[in-house]
Amino acid sequence: AAPAGPVHPRGFLVQVDHGGRTFHHKVRIPTLVAVEPFEVLVSTTPDGSPAPLSDLTVRPGPGWYPVHLWVRNNTDKGRNLLVELVGAEPTARPLAVGPRQTQRLRIEGPAPKPGADLPELRGPLLVRLRDPETQAILAERRLRVRIASPREYVEVTGIEYIPAHDGQNHLRVRLRARGPLAGRPCVAELVLDPEQIPGLLGVQGGTLRGALPADGKELTLHATGLRLAPSAAEEGTVSLTIDGCARCFVFRVTFARQGDRPLSPREVFQPALRIRAARFARAAPGFPATLQADSAPADATLELSLGQMEGATFIAEMTQRFPAPRQERIGFWPSGPDGGPLVQAGLRDWTASLDLSGVTGPRVLRARLLSAGGQELLTATAPLIVDGTPPEGVAFVDPPQQAVRTQPLTVQAAGRDPLSGIDTVVFFVGRPADGKPPPTAVLVPGRPAGPDRAVWTAKLTVPPDPRGSIDVTAQFINGVGESTFATTTIELLDKAPPPPTRITGTVCEGPRPQPGLDVVLRDEKGAIKARTKTADDGTFTFENIAPGTYKVSTSKPATQRKGEASVTVEPGQTAVVKVLLSL
Repeated sequence: AAPAGPVHPRGFLVQVDHGGRTFHHKVRIPTLVAVEPFEVLVSTTPDGSPAPLSDLTVRPGPGWYPVHLWVRNNTDKGRNLLVELVGAEPTARPLAVGPRQTQRLRIEGPAPKPGADLPELRGPLLVRLRDPETQAILAERRLRVRIASPREYVEVTGIEYIPAHDGQNHLRVRLRARGPLAGRPCVAELVLDPEQIPGLLGVQGGTLRGALPADGKELTLHATGLRLAPSAAEEGTVSLTIDGCARCFVFRVTFARQGDRPLSPREVFQPALRIRAARFARAAPGFPATLQADSAPADATLELSLGQMEGATFIAEMTQRFPAPRQERIGFWPSGPDGGPLVQAGLRDWTASLDLSGVTGPRVLRARLLSAGGQELLTATAPLIVDGTPPEGVAFVDPPQQAVRTQPLTVQAAGRDPLSGIDTVVFFVGRPADGKPPPTAVLVPGRPAGPDRAVWTAKLTVPPDPRGSIDVTAQFINGVGESTFATTTIELLDKAPPPPTRITGTVCEGPRPQPGLDVVLRDEKGAIKARTKTADDGTFTFENIAPGTYKVSTSKPATQRKGEASVTVEPGQTAVVKVLLSL
């Protein structure tokens, strides 16, 4: 049944203290109560008791909260009304209310897309009652929607860290709701961030996420078998995410490596400020940088600047400012599934979008937490390299001229990037198309051939291509994702060619090797097949010689001495010969 009208006082009570005694006296007075002819009432359940609320508090998170609006007619005459909702999208609906009745407003309309962010409600929701004929305003109510901090409805009842128990360490957190929870489940998550826990390599098991019981019973989250680097520092922090709101509770933990006595982590209440952004960035619009402000004063503001350091002085090139430590967003939709409006609340970290067009080289990101009066409370910085160019000098290193079909092929390529460095190299068979590898190409990751990461190598499998050659490409990708390609063409063979046949030797005058002398190779018929000169150590080489018997001859004009020797070369072998000079 609809609730009756408001109950008004009929008088007041007088209390008199005299001589150690207290006297009371009722004073009845006629009251003329000014009752509004029409009232707008609010409830959060369709069958709940509506009230003339001016504030509505909702939990943050991705879900939607239904709001149910009622209109009370305090007159003795039925009335047709026009109800207006002035929110994200103005909406007007007719409503008929009988004498001394309270009627719920149902709004027919399209439902929002599942999972979508509702249009933003800027300011309070205004509900206005009009006369449908004269458009005169009969009543109105401003409903301010407030986002509850998870600390208002969730409390941590205990936390402990056991360094070693049954061969494993354990981290346990117990928490519960401060009162009955209505609406969707309240989800809590234990977050172990490797950037906040030095040496954290992984977690073997546990329950890191769960829903708080709506009746106030405890929920226990735990992590078991934290793998920690032995040489890393032991001090770190863990946090709890409640209803999607990150770091609602932060605890400093001593992650001792030994001991079986429980340790009690300490809750962190001091303000903290961090920048989460990539180390490298393209010289383009849309670079995201997230600001994490914890335990900050509610009236504080944030500032993010990009600039350069000149000595110890920061020179800002661009600055963005944010009106609160975290971004609060209220979404609104006039027509929910059961006819009432929907409200959505978001409480998240600010993410700035920086336009880095025209910026190149090393930069610094600086965040500042400012008081309401503009005083600096905290500062955080992060280095940034802005790169607007692709890798340089990309080329194959001594690429093979031939390859056998279906056989492994090892290739090497070199490249550099003076700003953001070489991040990734891939090799593939084929040529790039429209600045990308072909869709059907098999990408083979390269690996650095040395610690300087200048030369990269990979082993490919030569396809059974019927053509006489294939193209092999290396793609060098720098720290910001810019690419440069290099392609080489390799002849295909059905089988491996025989090993090269060659002749090597030394020319000596007595025991001394002779440099810079002309050496001639002749076949058995005396035809010259090759010429070369001796190196500084008197050695010489004839490459790719056909098998057979040859004569190697040379002379030294300064002493008029000559030398000649015969040599026989077998297929795929290297023949060694020594030529002695004599008169």
